[in-house]
Amino acid sequence: MRGENDSASVLYRDLPVVSLATGTLSIIKWFNQDPEQVNTFLKGKSITYAFHPLAGDRMGIVIYLPVNSKLEEKWLDNPKAGSVRVNSHNFQGQTVTDISNDKSEVLFSYILKDDYLIVSQHGELIEDVIRNAKSGNSARNSALKLLEPVTEGASHLSIYTNGPQWREFVLPTGLQPNVAAFLDLVPDQLGFHLQKGTPAQKLRFSSAANKIPENTYHLLTEAREGTPFSNTDYISQHTTHMIRLAVKDEEGFRSDYRKWLKNRKTLPALSALDKISGDEITPFYQEIGPEVILCINENSGGLTDSKLTLVKFGDFDKVRPALQKIVSKYGPGANHKTAIQGYEVYPILIPDLMEGLFGPLFKGFQESYVTFIPPYLVVGNNSATIRNYLIDYENQSTWTHSPDLDSTDYQGETSAQLMLFSNMNKVRAGLSTGRKGLKSSLDEVATTILSYNRSGKSAQVSLEINYNSSKKAESRSELTSDLVWKDVFPTVFSAMAGLSEPFPAILLTDSKNQLIEITSDPAAKPRILAELDGPMIGRAYRADFLNIGRPQRIVSTATTLYVLDEDDKGIITLLADPLPFQITSIDRMNDSRESSARFMLRGRDQNLYVWERVHQPPVKLAVKGSFDGVLSPVVSFARGNENHFIVTQRNGRVFVLDEKGNIVPGFPFDMLSGIGGAFAAIQSNGKGLAIQGVSNLGDFVKVGTEGQTLERRQLLIPEGGCTFSTLFDENALDWLLLRQTKSRAAILQKDGSEIFEVVNLKPGFSIRYHHFGSDNRFISVVSGGFVSIFDFAGNRIGDAPMPCQGALGLTFTGSKRTLSVFSQVEGKIQVWTIKLG
Repeated sequence: MRGENDSASVLYRDLPVVSLATGTLSIIKWFNQDPEQVNTFLKGKSITYAFHPLAGDRMGIVIYLPVNSKLEEKWLDNPKAGSVRVNSHNFQGQTVTDISNDKSEVLFSYILKDDYLIVSQHGELIEDVIRNAKSGNSARNSALKLLEPVTEGASHLSIYTNGPQWREFVLPTGLQPNVAAFLDLVPDQLGFHLQKGTPAQKLRFSSAANKIPENTYHLLTEAREGTPFSNTDYISQHTTHMIRLAVKDEEGFRSDYRKWLKNRKTLPALSALDKISGDEITPFYQEIGPEVILCINENSGGLTDSKLTLVKFGDFDKVRPALQKIVSKYGPGANHKTAIQGYEVYPILIPDLMEGLFGPLFKGFQESYVTFIPPYLVVGNNSATIRNYLIDYENQSTWTHSPDLDSTDYQGETSAQLMLFSNMNKVRAGLSTGRKGLKSSLDEVATTILSYNRSGKSAQVSLEINYNSSKKAESRSELTSDLVWKDVFPTVFSAMAGLSEPFPAILLTDSKNQLIEITSDPAAKPRILAELDGPMIGRAYRADFLNIGRPQRIVSTATTLYVLDEDDKGIITLLADPLPFQITSIDRMNDSRESSARFMLRGRDQNLYVWERVHQPPVKLAVKGSFDGVLSPVVSFARGNENHFIVTQRNGRVFVLDEKGNIVPGFPFDMLSGIGGAFAAIQSNGKGLAIQGVSNLGDFVKVGTEGQTLERRQLLIPEGGCTFSTLFDENALDWLLLRQTKSRAAILQKDGSEIFEVVNLKPGFSIRYHHFGSDNRFISVVSGGFVSIFDFAGNRIGDAPMPCQGALGLTFTGSKRTLSVFSQVEGKIQVWTIKLG
């Protein structure tokens, strides 16, 4: 490795393997206390670091430094540092020099051999070098001769691999199974060479073709050129990893694919398909095109194993009969198909169907929910995944409109047959919540792209590391608006930010029941949107309730439901639905089949009502009797092809209802003690579905869908007076657990493990959770008349707390990396902006 001081070296120094290696180089200072002589010796040299396994899963490093003259050899043979002791011993006829400190502790050992200084902190590794040299198997030369050489000076950095440990080069440990399957295709012996002249904030490594054994995808990629990736408008912003198989020759691929399938017909999933008559199932295989994409989504809302496959597809109309027959044979009961967001969805309960059709990269589909968005057949591994994807697609919440991915060149310099894209911000958010330690440039890696191209029995691999392109700056809290408000404040500000509005806003009603919009634009005045028949109840929401391709504002009073649609010209249409009963709250449900939301209303009569469409009356859930002390929110979840509701009462009784309001057998589940927060659903393929929550006293419970107790344990109580509850994001997109006393609060993971704790809080403090994606999550703490915002490492966002005496609203603008904070102070509404680094 050569250590030029340029922008690339600043980036790659913090890569794990490079950081370990360069840190070890500091032992050279023990040869001479004069730094100028040390620098003169190192200047211009290509340094080789060889990593060797040690006992206890440790790793040792041997450094090879060229010795260019007799003068350098004499200098190295006689260390000048006065604080060390120099000893030597003989091993197989070779003199090994051992350097110790004044306590006789060995610092390192070295030899001078074949015009190299060979040095290591582990003396046994130096002896291994001598032993291997005697056998003609030099550790340095035997490893490198298997790989392509690199011309001296052609690359700042070359990394040679000889085993699976290279996977931790950038990707962290605990690999997701599909990602691990992709890396299994990559040769363990590779030479990664850093390309010169790459753009700023990028590192590009490439390898020459290396011979590799055959793998599952050999037939599909052996003789086919790959294609660049451009369809970013089909990839949801919730994607953490994307794996893509694609070749250019469509007809050639279809021919290869038919041959490939013949070798897989004995797999249970394909055997099940073959039970459909050939005339009907054959078109299904024939319409599969030369591009297959797997999207592995971030964890949120209890959905911990969400995957989606996109298959380039031909004429979907030709395969409808086959899909109908598949669903009739392998679907959930008599439901042949369903509609979600207006799309036909075919539920197929054949385990591992995607893996059977497309190999191990696409494993993890115990169920398949199939729809079609030209040119892709879209397959989710559960109904919640396909619904969330359709909402993202309809709302253009895709990579095309993602400011977080602006540094990524998806196509790279070559067209890849196989590609693994990783959003490292989401990877870190999923693996290292609350991570402590020093930050480095590795924390600024935005994305990585690993590309694989095979030709015959050889493969070429390239790795691109993209760093966040925005300039980092200290996050400061800036007061941008200070508006007088003489009317009554709501308990919470309904803050919202959409794709079309340049400024975030809050909605609230004044004393005249006028619906007012206040934006973060310091030059804008409050805008009257409509006149209501009373004060607004609860929160306002933003959703495409009319299913017309743009979101509307949804608000309610005690007696009327309102939908406000604003067109591109700013003309507002107010749709009002009077209620035959009075309500006390409105909660958004994210599982609507026909629009991007439906709503749960709680009546003053303690009954629950579902509102699905404008100008249609809400439907009462047909529960015998009424509920008592229902906690917000009422949570919805999908079980197979059906939606269910979780209703939690403060007295400890938890109900699960079907869509008609019937209580599911096995419920209610009784905690036999008080509950401070609503129960939530946990969905995880392979582990089934569960209902989870915690009592006020920390009794953690996980309940199966038939009411059976799956897990029950006491959470840690570090001091007396602790109370526990669930903590939902204000839009019910995700949830956590909360532990608090009179002066401190701890944010906990869903399993009860601690993320971080806030101390020295004032009486009456409040905690809120704000979820804008797994990599943009925040906690707000209102205490003593001020609000502080924290990220999930426990770091305060902004340079100081902001005044707040009650209502609070937060929005996040991804394109500007900005938090907007709407805060209630005495007689005013303040708007603060925090520019994130």
